[in-house]
Amino acid sequence: FPKQTQYFNSDQIFVEQWNDAIDHYEKIFQEVTVFLGPDSGGDLPEFSEAGVLLPPPVDPTSWQAIDCQTTATPMSCAAKTSILTYFLAATNSKGLATGKATQVGGLKASSQTSTGNIGIAGVKLLTSLEPTPTPLPTPILGGAAFDHAVSDGIHTQSVGCSFTKNCPKLTFEEAADNVLAVFFDKTPFSSEFKGVQDKRVTTGSEPVHYLDVPYVDVQYAETHSCPATTSAILGNKSFMDLLNEASNALMTMSHQPATAPTTSTCLPIQDTTPPITMAVAGTPTGNNGWFKGAVDVNFTARDAFSGVARTDFSMDEGTIWTPITCDSLYISSDGIYDILYRSIDGANNEETPKSIRLMIDSTAPITTASTRYVFKQSAQITFTATDNLSGVSKTEYSQNYGATWIVGTEVTVTTSGTHTILYRSIDVAGNREQNKSITFNLHL
Repeated sequence: FPKQTQYFNSDQIFVEQWNDAIDHYEKIFQEVTVFLGPDSGGDLPEFSEAGVLLPPPVDPTSWQAIDCQTTATPMSCAAKTSILTYFLAATNSKGLATGKATQVGGLKASSQTSTGNIGIAGVKLLTSLEPTPTPLPTPILGGAAFDHAVSDGIHTQSVGCSFTKNCPKLTFEEAADNVLAVFFDKTPFSSEFKGVQDKRVTTGSEPVHYLDVPYVDVQYAETHSCPATTSAILGNKSFMDLLNEASNALMTMSHQPATAPTTSTCLPIQDTTPPITMAVAGTPTGNNGWFKGAVDVNFTARDAFSGVARTDFSMDEGTIWTPITCDSLYISSDGIYDILYRSIDGANNEETPKSIRLMIDSTAPITTASTRYVFKQSAQITFTATDNLSGVSKTEYSQNYGATWIVGTEVTVTTSGTHTILYRSIDVAGNREQNKSITFNLHL
């Protein structure tokens, strides 16, 4: 937009396009609640001049400035809050305001609880605005969605742990409680969720209205009336107990009928079943099962009860075991690797080691040419190839500058003149040597 200065070094074009989309939805959906999910404060561009970040285009006394005051992406955050402001004031074709809601995704136990990035704290900032933004007939509703299921044994740590490091022996119930503690932080029901790993949670009056729980967690809650492992903080409180407490808290804050939650009374379940781990290296980039470059081996571990504590690997037939970080193992050097792997759950059940073989060959063969002359008869060119790992698959030569290639390790020339022969080899992994050439004169 070379002639529209309002778009220079700003996210204004995104703001206008979103405002148009909001108008479009307001015309279509009437008498329903429409929600806008801005996610975090990032995603839209951050423009700068001479290395200095431009200030957010919002009134510094407004709620937008409050929610963008500490974010690392102030321009993106400001654009999103500008869009939210327009969303709050939008009306339908009859000039009436529809119900409005905003939702944040990616809710974790480590989510930021202070304002500054339009996260869960930003949702609560909107839901607690007094007076209600005009022309909304009722306060804006706010919600959040779990980033991933915490009971799948894969994301238990990454979603349910509020520390930057792993939380040792974190149970599914503790992981869910940690996330719920962040969700209900600064609400009247914050004390219902202990936040096993975190003490940041405080009581307040900010409302929040709905929670999107992954179906995997709901299925787990419905089929496990008792926790697999007794928690030092939660005792035998089950996953379903936690969801019931959350439901009752939400119903109460929404002024709907709620029943007092009950806590399961049961004996702890004995966990004697080890985890199950899968290793996937992807499709080989070379031939015959070989990779022609670095490989990322991804490990996925599941445990039905106490959760996966860690996954280990060994490259010396089990003599030394090393924990896998970030659920993957990166191997870049050429070689043949037999990797053992196993997982251990929260009850210390150890999986029987499994193995995966990786074959990496990124080096092409090396071919040499030797010449033997038969006086006034012919010249015989012999090609000898070696390969450092997967072995030579074939050697080929060309007598027409690469137009056609012939497989073979020997060629005989019987015509006078200057001859140039190209040659190369390919290994079993599919690495092709760069073309080489030999030039000679033959006089008959």
